[in-house]
Amino acid sequence: MNIVRKASVVLISLLLTIWAAARSGRISGTVVDEYGNPVPKATVEADPANTELVQTISVSKAITDANGWFELRVDTGHDPDGARWSVYPREPRSYVRWSLIDVRTGDSYGQEVKLTSQAPDATVQLRLDRNVGLLKGQVTDAVTGAPLRPKFELAWASHPLVVMGESTLSLYRISLPANIHITVQVTSPGYKPWSYPSTISVKPGQEMSLDIQMEPEATADDSSSN
Repeated sequence: MNIVRKASVVLISLLLTIWAAARSGRISGTVVDEYGNPVPKATVEADPANTELVQTISVSKAITDANGWFELRVDTGHDPDGARWSVYPREPRSYVRWSLIDVRTGDSYGQEVKLTSQAPDATVQLRLDRNVGLLKGQVTDAVTGAPLRPKFELAWASHPLVVMGESTLSLYRISLPANIHITVQVTSPGYKPWSYPSTISVKPGQEMSLDIQMEPEATADDSSSN
């Protein structure tokens, strides 16, 4: 009797596993920003759109990796027509590296996907816009044109204590809060500090190009020759 009972339990467990696997679906893809760059550490959520699933299934969540990739395991439901899921991204706090500034997400572009037992997988690309613009360009030696490794110091014109320091390559790309007047100072060892003559303000999604030529500092040999 015990052997029969154990066999029945194993059989029931196996059937439940097969049934659950038959209802299991997958939604995967990438999250990109308004420039097409992958967004790491973004939260992606899938909400059930079917009435049946809304009553029985909770929201599925995943975090994107360094390449903006995510994968969600979801339910395909009992409906022969399949299950519908609304998938959308949320911005990670670290996405805009700007201390003490609250930069909120502008728009997130979600998608609705449909999964069935015959087609349980779906791949999507989600777009996440931010209320930021982009400052980009190259920093070089004003005399030789050689590329430099600069450090940017960016501050709110109205709140000078709110500052972000950003070390970059010669070719740089820096996100800035939109519609905020920013002061820009650039330093590099062996060179005179460079400051933008006024303030910079970018619109959401705007790309502003700014190439910077830095003057070498005077050396002892330069002073003696004069």
